[in-house]
Amino acid sequence: MSAEAGRGVPAGKLRYYRAHAGAAGGSPSRYSGFVGLMRYLLPAMAAALLGLVVGWPLISDGGEGLHIPLAKEAGIDGGLTMINASYQGTDAKNRPYAVRGREALQPESDSPIVHLTGVEADIFTGQAESGMLAVSANEGLYQRDAERLDLAGDVTVRSEAGHEFVTAKALVDLPAGTAKGNEPISGKGPHGLLDAGSFALLDRGQVMTFGGRVRVTLFPHAVGGLDGSSGERGDESRG
Repeated sequence: MSAEAGRGVPAGKLRYYRAHAGAAGGSPSRYSGFVGLMRYLLPAMAAALLGLVVGWPLISDGGEGLHIPLAKEAGIDGGLTMINASYQGTDAKNRPYAVRGREALQPESDSPIVHLTGVEADIFTGQAESGMLAVSANEGLYQRDAERLDLAGDVTVRSEAGHEFVTAKALVDLPAGTAKGNEPISGKGPHGLLDAGSFALLDRGQVMTFGGRVRVTLFPHAVGGLDGSSGERGDESRG
């Protein structure tokens, strides 16, 4: 009889205890393998779960879920929305112009028509960009092929000579450097105030014509002080 059996544990029972103790405790090599496997498996499972959360709205075509905002995003109907859009070009004399929009929407990715909000356009008088005719409006249509702007809503036109006019609508030909409108217009310039029923600014604001009950109030210095005092109202004409 062995020493262990002599302590009161039968030999058969001793073999049973040893076998089950080894099964319950496991070998060190198996435990290390399990830890190594979970080290790679858990990160992979987490990545798969994150991908499912992000991609589920696209798979299910649902309107809810996690959406990542982009500066340039294609719409459901194929349209393209852009934030802080900018377009540039030059005329036949290589004089530049620029069009900007706080937001731009193209009905289709290759559409020549762009819907703009918060519109600004600069038409430069020379290649050096030293002077310009500036136009702004609440909204407008930019025809990329024709290089024209159809503006509406608080249309403001400013020239390098110091003129500033406001009207409801205007059509701007960017390469030609013209702005025209058949809506009432009012504004001011270095020589006085003006109200009219229509307008046309030609040659990048160098030539201005007005029609439809034109009313002009001249500043005293513009008429050489005809009233004898610089503090009195100048000449006024109606057309």
